[in-house]
Amino acid sequence: MKRKFKKSWLNGKCVLLTGAGSGIGRELALVLSRIYGCKILAVGRREQNLQSLCEQEPNISAFVADISTQDGWSRIKEHADSLGFSVDVLVNNAGVIHPFKKLIYLTDEQIDKVIDTDYKSIIYSLRAFYPSLKNKKDAGFVTISSASAYLPVAGNAVYSSVKSASLAITEAIRQEVMVDGIFVSAVMPGPVVTDLYEPDGDEEKKAGDDVSKVGLDATVAAKRIAKKISVRKPLINIDVTARAMKLLRKVAPSGTVKLWAKLMRKANRPTFNQVFDDEKPVQNALN
Repeated sequence: MKRKFKKSWLNGKCVLLTGAGSGIGRELALVLSRIYGCKILAVGRREQNLQSLCEQEPNISAFVADISTQDGWSRIKEHADSLGFSVDVLVNNAGVIHPFKKLIYLTDEQIDKVIDTDYKSIIYSLRAFYPSLKNKKDAGFVTISSASAYLPVAGNAVYSSVKSASLAITEAIRQEVMVDGIFVSAVMPGPVVTDLYEPDGDEEKKAGDDVSKVGLDATVAAKRIAKKISVRKPLINIDVTARAMKLLRKVAPSGTVKLWAKLMRKANRPTFNQVFDDEKPVQNALN
């Protein structure tokens, strides 16, 4: 039986989606395929996850690549071209986060990983696909950022600042490609239950456990994102948390940051305690 899809400019579009192996990316691939009739090229790090995604939907194909390097994006472009997959919409969803701890304790490797994956990849993707996107009648370029861009917090310094940068660069890209008619959108999710906090250590597991108690379901998040993209929303705040963080930072920037830090201290959650109750002398991190 022929499928019926929600009428939208997205119908039948070829969508390249990064971070598609899990979380928001995986659910967004399914939503765009099943509800809007998009063809998906799912890019990610985990081959097994991508294969299982393809088994769920015939309109999804997969490619394993490192999106944190320019070489990785060159490989993605070459693969898409070899398939005859002419990308109409590019969704930069892939992201990583560093351990939730004071900035002084983060290693250069942890910092660079976040910058390369969550920020530089946006630049690399545009370099790879802008020449073809600008010639499309209805093209799209979407960045999945984070509500952390609105309100940086202790323990999440690099991630928050990188997400602020990803929002800024996406809005700048919108201005630069406006003449080409490319739709550009920045998506700002609040806490979402995903495997962003991979349990490589105690800090990540604690953070993941805390997010699972307050975060939005990834399927719900994906449906909201797709719906807003389908009506060409340039800035998408998908939940109450994101909207509240944006509003509070706008009306009381200094007071909001202080209040948030105070609430984190009083929350008595493992994730926050390891930042505010850290008894190790900072000087040890400098030696």
